[in-house]
Amino acid sequence: MPASTIKISDGKSEGQMPLVGFGLWKVTNETCADQVYNAIKVGYRHFDGAYVYGNEKECGQGVARAIKDGLAKREDLFIVTKLWNYYHGKEHVEKLCKMQLEMWGLDYFDLYLIHFPIALKYVEPKAKYPPDFQDENGKCEDPKAPHGAPIHETWPEMEKLVEKKLTRFIGVSNFNVQTLLDLLRYAKIRPAANQVEHHPYMQQPRLIKFCQDNGIVVTAYSSFGAQSYIELDSKKAIDTKPLLEHDTIKKIGGSKSKTPAQVLLRWATQRNICVIPKSNNPQRLAQNLDSTSWDLSEQELKDINALERNLRFNDPYDRNATLVAIFANYLLIDVILFAIPRLLAIAWFPDIRNSICSVDSIRALMEAERAVGVADPAEIQSPVEHKMQVQCRRVVSVLQIIVGFLIGSVTMVHIILALRVRKYATDLQKRENERELVLEECEEQLMTESYKSYHDYDETKDEI
Repeated sequence: MPASTIKISDGKSEGQMPLVGFGLWKVTNETCADQVYNAIKVGYRHFDGAYVYGNEKECGQGVARAIKDGLAKREDLFIVTKLWNYYHGKEHVEKLCKMQLEMWGLDYFDLYLIHFPIALKYVEPKAKYPPDFQDENGKCEDPKAPHGAPIHETWPEMEKLVEKKLTRFIGVSNFNVQTLLDLLRYAKIRPAANQVEHHPYMQQPRLIKFCQDNGIVVTAYSSFGAQSYIELDSKKAIDTKPLLEHDTIKKIGGSKSKTPAQVLLRWATQRNICVIPKSNNPQRLAQNLDSTSWDLSEQELKDINALERNLRFNDPYDRNATLVAIFANYLLIDVILFAIPRLLAIAWFPDIRNSICSVDSIRALMEAERAVGVADPAEIQSPVEHKMQVQCRRVVSVLQIIVGFLIGSVTMVHIILALRVRKYATDLQKRENERELVLEECEEQLMTESYKSYHDYDETKDEI
């Protein structure tokens, strides 16, 4: 029977983490305690919360009632919560963690995550709860004047939480490979988990592989894709066909007598990725929990993988363009040096056009190339795909050199023209100064001659 848990380790200690958890994002305060209680009653043992969700007190009430009624023991549960962006400073990490423990009514967490790899201006908990990406006055962070601590200052404070037994494990959320590589270089206690957006429309395969190769458990949020963001009026989500209604997902579910939701969850758990769905329907609660006792075929996994669109739904910048662009990847120079050469390659070379046929594929390839330190593409691609990848890289490299040369040439021409214009202006000013000097000399000479002529006239007149 397939395993229902996965090993979690920080390099110093290890434990077991349930593959299927109950997500607490957007669970209302009015129903939260009952939903947590009912989830425990159905069989859930893994609960994923966060300070920013604003419902941790109610979550704790549900847990306390379930323990009191004998539905579970504390050591049977795996409680996860997160450090919000306001509290990355050295003096704030432990204080917030203890405050959250008090809300939950617990002595320790099982996993404590840094919610986002950014630090915002500190805001007193009493001044704004629940928090968000704006300060207590509703103003957004000024990207030119960032506040808070860098991750290399926050992480040692996270490690102290483990040492003081306030949490069993520590980890991160929404971290990419570059950020993880940096963190792993100085962490005394390794991050045990990384929670990221992961569904068939946004698979991030290189990030997943890097984490798993380095012993970092991956937890997928938004397993159903756009479903959670439609009610937030996300245009991207509204304009996207829901995964739960996708023909591929429905067909696979029908062939196995499983719901589309179960198919999406098993697609992740079968690859040792934790999931954290939620529901207030007892039947769906049980169905979602049953996402580890059966398997998808290799062909079914491939069919779901083929739905990749590199489509991220959880981007605060999409909902408010004044917020920090957390997931921004592409600047103008990226477009010039990366996107344009790839588009030219697709237009000019039929083989590459057949292999890489969409802008989404180009962006996915760009993201993959930036995931430093992952395995060679040949390890996860067929020989034909790898050959096409190599051909594309060669052509793109040449085009990048050409585009870079053109940019350099244009820059040099601009500099040369600017220098020539400046020299011309200087020469023109010099000639103007010389002209004025000559005019002054001529005027002075004329005046001198006029005065002399007038003096000679007076002398002649006196003689007469």
